[in-house]
Amino acid sequence: ARIPRHGFAMELALLTAGLLFGLQVCVAWRGAARWPRRRRLGGLVAMGALTYLPLAALRVEWPGMAGFFAGSILILGPAKTSWVLFAFAIASMLVAPLGLGMDAGDATYLMFASLSSGLTVFAVYQLRLVAKRAQGASVQLAQLTSARERERFSMDLHDILGYSLSAITLKAELTRKLVGSDPALAQDELAEVVELARQAALDVRLMA
Repeated sequence: ARIPRHGFAMELALLTAGLLFGLQVCVAWRGAARWPRRRRLGGLVAMGALTYLPLAALRVEWPGMAGFFAGSILILGPAKTSWVLFAFAIASMLVAPLGLGMDAGDATYLMFASLSSGLTVFAVYQLRLVAKRAQGASVQLAQLTSARERERFSMDLHDILGYSLSAITLKAELTRKLVGSDPALAQDELAEVVELARQAALDVRLMA
C-alpha cells in the first residue's frame, strides 16, 4: 500500500528490482568469484546502487532486497572484510527505514528479511560450489579407476604373452637345430610351437 502509484515510480522500482535480480543470477552462476578485482567491485557497486535507489529516490522499502546485495558481498568481497560489510548492509536496512520515518517494527522486519535472503543467497552459492567439487572429484576418480584398469590389463597381457612368446622362441630355436639331425623330433617340437601360439591367441581373446 505504501508503494507510490505514479507510473514512473512503479516503472523505476520494477526496473531496479529486475536488474538487481539479473546481476544476482550472473554473480551466482557465472563464476563471479574468479572475476578480476575491478569487475567484482563494479558489480558490487552496481548492486548497491540498485538496492538503495528505490529507498533514496522513491522512499520505497523492498523487504529482503538488500539480501541480494549483502549475499553478493560474501561471494565477491574480500575474505577478511566480507562479513563486516555484510553486517553493515544488513544494518542499513534498519537504520535507513527508521531515518525515513518508518515504524520500528517494520524496519526490524526489513532487516531480518534482508538477513534471511542474504544468507540464503550465500548458502545456495556455496551449495553449488560443493556440488561442482563433488562432480569434479567423481570424474577424477573415474579417470583414475580407468587408468588403473588399463595398467592392470597391460601387465596381465605382458605376463601371459611374455611367457608364451618366450616358450615359442625356445621351441623354435630347438626345432631349427633338430631339423638336420632329428627331423621327427623337430616335427614334434614344431607341433608344440603351433599349440603354444594357438593357446596364446586364445588367452588374448579371453582377456579382451
